[in-house]
Amino acid sequence: MTAPDGDDCWGLYIPPKRTIALAGGMPPALRWHTLIHEWAHAWIIDAGLPNLLHGADDAELTRNVEVVCDTLATAMIRAMSKHLKLDPKEK
Repeated sequence: MTAPDGDDCWGLYIPPKRTIALAGGMPPALRWHTLIHEWAHAWIIDAGLPNLLHGADDAELTRNVEVVCDTLATAMIRAMSKHLKLDPKEK
């Protein structure tokens, strides 16, 4: 899957449509991680948190948002992996 900026990615949150798109062919743990990461983007936007995560420029804002989304997704996968029988190391 290709993001609007041309980067390859596993998933996208599309704010105007309030839609999450996921790439195919991912193992279950990565698919869950990506879904939660994209949900986090939706939550951050809905809550107005980009105003708190801003930086000196757009690149810093993007990096700050990505760190928060990855942190939330990783924490949720760790909490869910036993219950969903996910192997976070599966490729």
